[in-house]
Amino acid sequence: MSKVVKKVGCLNLKTIIEEDKLIFNDYEIISELTTFIQKSNSFEAEEGCNDDLAMCLVIYAWLVAQDYFKELTEQDVRKRLYEEQKNQIEQDMSPFGFIIDGRESTSIVDKEGDVWQLDEYGDRSYMWEYR
Repeated sequence: MSKVVKKVGCLNLKTIIEEDKLIFNDYEIISELTTFIQKSNSFEAEEGCNDDLAMCLVIYAWLVAQDYFKELTEQDVRKRLYEEQKNQIEQDMSPFGFIIDGRESTSIVDKEGDVWQLDEYGDRSYMWEYR
């Protein structure tokens, strides 16, 4: 295995595991992954430990990023991870707020019928009582 393949595979494996796209139920795999560490510019098992199962996962993680795998399985794991991360970021963003340009009313009526006055600083929702 070349150093580039190993590095790409390890980085992809890390991403796939962190995004909960690959779940392990096997003790041996979990045990090997806990001793799979970075040494210099490479990844390998700690002294006295095995990395056979971890390296199989590295090869798999490298493979899912390849065009051949995408064509064969009609699945693009990296693209799906990117889209899910993008959607999560968009959902986590708070709404923009209010902009007062002088042409609109400087008050807002909420669901309960309460009238809120806005000043030149715009949204005053930080003063609202949340229920």
